[in-house]
Amino acid sequence: MLALAPRLPAFRPEACLFSTPCVADIFAARTAGLPRMCATSPQPEQERLTRSSLLGFSSANDDVLPQSYFERLDYQEKGVPWDLRGSPQPPVRNAAQAGAFGPAGTVILDCGCGAGDNANWLASRGYNVLGFDLSPSAVATAEERAAAEEMAAAIEVAGGAVEFVQASAMELHAAPRVQQRADQLGGFEIALDSALLHCLDDAAQRTYLSGLRKLMRPGGRAYIGCFSDANPDPWSNPRRLSEAQLRDLFSNDGWRVLELKEAWYERPRERSTSSGGAWTMAWWCTAEATDMC
Repeated sequence: MLALAPRLPAFRPEACLFSTPCVADIFAARTAGLPRMCATSPQPEQERLTRSSLLGFSSANDDVLPQSYFERLDYQEKGVPWDLRGSPQPPVRNAAQAGAFGPAGTVILDCGCGAGDNANWLASRGYNVLGFDLSPSAVATAEERAAAEEMAAAIEVAGGAVEFVQASAMELHAAPRVQQRADQLGGFEIALDSALLHCLDDAAQRTYLSGLRKLMRPGGRAYIGCFSDANPDPWSNPRRLSEAQLRDLFSNDGWRVLELKEAWYERPRERSTSSGGAWTMAWWCTAEATDMC
């Protein structure tokens, strides 16, 4: 049964054009040779792009951005359009508070951890988190934020732990530390994917999920947050996935969907055109690792 995440602002389509994963940034990335980072906010000339021209651009670029784009992002600068600079995504926070990730001390694999917003927060609640990301800058920034005095103290008091490594979601078999931890645990019990899956094309999604399944113990759970096709905005990157697409992705290769519900994903406030902040319609999916054929 579908249910909206609680306590989030009402969705306002008029606030989304440059608040969600900024179409102007995607346009710039496509037309300017993939710069190392997105712009911090839409420029006046970008704001003059009409909705119809953006729709035309989007329809002509249905493929996802190349992985080199994400690898080159500079998290030390402002403007990475999903960096909440220390705050966890609301669906992640809600899931943790509801006990979905198990008791404190549970080991969580954070896939595509970015600057560690979710991983550090979870560690400060007593979880043991291993995060990986393709971007060296993301890993360095996540480590730096984990070591900041306030966060480090919170993690220590909670008895949590956090570690970050560079790895590709499509080559998890070649990620030594991730493989080592999976072997030590007999497979991860919990995996978190907060806005990674929708950055991959069809083939890459299946490669990633197949590799992830091999790291999970039977009965382990993956929690996936990704952008929904219900969003009205004219962007195609990151992709907006439908319920049918998600159910199909997790219908084989050792996975099954336990729950799929609507949620809201938060964007950095500088992405907002209104006082209500920046929000994106999303899916929150819980999938269970089943016995592999």
